[in-house]
Amino acid sequence: KDLKGQNLMYRFTIFALVCLFHAHLQSKDVSTLSKTTYIYDKLTEGNHSKTTWTVEEKNQAYHIVGENARIKTRVVISPTMETQSFSCFSKNQTYSISRNGPYLIAKRTRGNVKTEKTFKIGSGLWIQEFDFSFRPFVRSNKQRLVFHIVHPKKFTLHEMIATKIGLEPIQ
Repeated sequence: KDLKGQNLMYRFTIFALVCLFHAHLQSKDVSTLSKTTYIYDKLTEGNHSKTTWTVEEKNQAYHIVGENARIKTRVVISPTMETQSFSCFSKNQTYSISRNGPYLIAKRTRGNVKTEKTFKIGSGLWIQEFDFSFRPFVRSNKQRLVFHIVHPKKFTLHEMIATKIGLEPIQ
């Protein structure tokens, strides 16, 4: 668990980005989408990216594909927005994570180096992709959400806490 080591400003930035994105989606309810496309333009840690996200409901899950100039991401989330599987493909590496009961199975290929790790999270919540999976929390009356995430660069498991700190209008 890496709760103390998390940078508060980083957590706030991620949360603010998620809130901005979800406010943009406020007029659409993800739970009723059949197939919808979004263009998501963001600046994170000084890096600008423009990603096209396609959300499609099939087999009682949401299949989400995000593509930009550098990365292609595929995510499957449950109707409650919990991650079921996640994969990311870029020029330098590919990695995938899937849930198997209380375990997350993570696989990564970077160059010729292959890594596989198994993380036990029990019945804990796994959220790997913030842009869509935080929507139920943002819209709820809950003030706090505890979840697990696999750090994509360090390939380590982290328990995270998202906390609502207030509301502000978007212009």
